[in-house]
Amino acid sequence: MASSISNEDGIPRELKEKLATFDTHLSELEAGLSPLLATNRLDLSKQLDAIDEAKTDLVAAYAINSLFWMYLNVCGVNPKEHSVKQELVHCLLVI
Repeated sequence: MASSISNEDGIPRELKEKLATFDTHLSELEAGLSPLLATNRLDLSKQLDAIDEAKTDLVAAYAINSLFWMYLNVCGVNPKEHSVKQELVHCLLVI
């Protein structure tokens, strides 16, 4: 077990590797979303047909949801028990 602990800071190598992978994927996500984020929403919708605009909205919603889920996990909060889930259920019941 001692071989899995990094000598410098006491952080397990496996955890360091997972964090490095997470950081890499987060950087790739940022690079992939940067064109979308750099474009004015109104200008973007003028350039796209209805299907491509819907796809763009879907990707944006999925990315925001995934990032929020990751944020909650990093903060030690179980996303399944977070109040936003109850708020969404309430909104669906009202509709």
